[in-house]
Amino acid sequence: MMRTVKRNWKHDSTAAGSVQRGVAASWSPRLWLVLALSVSVAGVSIASTIHVNRDGSGDYEALQPAIDVAAAGDTILIGPGRYDQYIQYPSPFDTLDAIARVSISNLTFRGTGRDEVIVGPEVRPVSSAYRGLVCFFLEPATGLCLESMTIENALAGVSTDAELQLRDVVLRGHEIEGAGNTSQYPLVVENCLIEDNYIGLLLRAGDVGTTIRNTTFINNSDRAIDGAVGANFEVRDCSFTVSGIVSFAMVLDRTAHANVVHCQFIAGDSFANFISIGNRSSAEIRFCHFDPCRGTIGVGSTSSFSGSDNVLEGGSLATILIEDRSTATFSGNDIRHLSGPSILIDSYYTVAGPGSLDFRDNYWGTDNADSIAAWIHDAQDDPTLAPTVLFEPFRTQSVPVKKASVGGLKAQFGGR
Repeated sequence: MMRTVKRNWKHDSTAAGSVQRGVAASWSPRLWLVLALSVSVAGVSIASTIHVNRDGSGDYEALQPAIDVAAAGDTILIGPGRYDQYIQYPSPFDTLDAIARVSISNLTFRGTGRDEVIVGPEVRPVSSAYRGLVCFFLEPATGLCLESMTIENALAGVSTDAELQLRDVVLRGHEIEGAGNTSQYPLVVENCLIEDNYIGLLLRAGDVGTTIRNTTFINNSDRAIDGAVGANFEVRDCSFTVSGIVSFAMVLDRTAHANVVHCQFIAGDSFANFISIGNRSSAEIRFCHFDPCRGTIGVGSTSSFSGSDNVLEGGSLATILIEDRSTATFSGNDIRHLSGPSILIDSYYTVAGPGSLDFRDNYWGTDNADSIAAWIHDAQDDPTLAPTVLFEPFRTQSVPVKKASVGGLKAQFGGR
């Protein structure tokens, strides 16, 4: 067995022990102090490494038996292979199938590589309203970490009610979400690949502080990131590839806020939509590049957004669509014209909103003010719409940024 053994001091009641205690009675107070400190140190639980290997060379061949003997601070090292053995957890309402059910704090699951370690079945099972498979079901705990593995083909890859960090993890092919957070803690997601899920990351209501960095999102069929009601999170140095008319890179629900920095938005087809800022939500977008698409940024009613140093290559429906009573301060960007309006003010109500939206100091792909005005649909075109878009003064040359790979985005924008 490779597991470290934890030992405890025991009281010695033997005759030999009585003799030893008699001798010890003559020891100096200093020696007693040394002995007491030694016993105290020896009683401290030492973190262990538990080895899980499909080929039988480790301590266990499946994840759940290793979890059942783990203690806080342990690391479960997972060797190459596919891990799809699950345990059923019935309840009065449904049955949960979980490959790993965890409620121990300060526990790390570390694979030998995300191309070597696969958690989940080879083919996604059919789920129902009363039964579904979750690869990692994390109950209330703190300090959990999943590293260097692929998690695939379940109802949900990770369902967490715990404090969690995901590093160098692939979340792929899940019926609902790659990872869903229901805990009181923010997520940390770094250097991950999240692809071909219905929803890539589902944040909890009120999630404040989640950070998503250096992560690639590819063709998550509904949305890559769902910012739930009241969520406040940051997305930095990420790339999003989006295909499909009903798919989005990011959707912010009511009262959510996102800070989006140094990201690249790639259109997998002409129907791609990128950022939807829901009603009463907000976003700050800086140093990002958006491919030509169907719609780049959509802003719901009574919402707001701001940003600078972005390149928007244009939209076929609209580059930026803004509903009534919303506000914007969006300067120092390239806002290119495709076939739809560069700015489309769309009001479902005739309620007056702010008098104007600030889109000054942008480059619009031309130095002709009449052309820019023609690409903007606002109260100047329809008096029932509010507000008017301010675009003058405008730049006559492109913002000095250019399209680049995600790895080069930070350098491209001067490392800001």
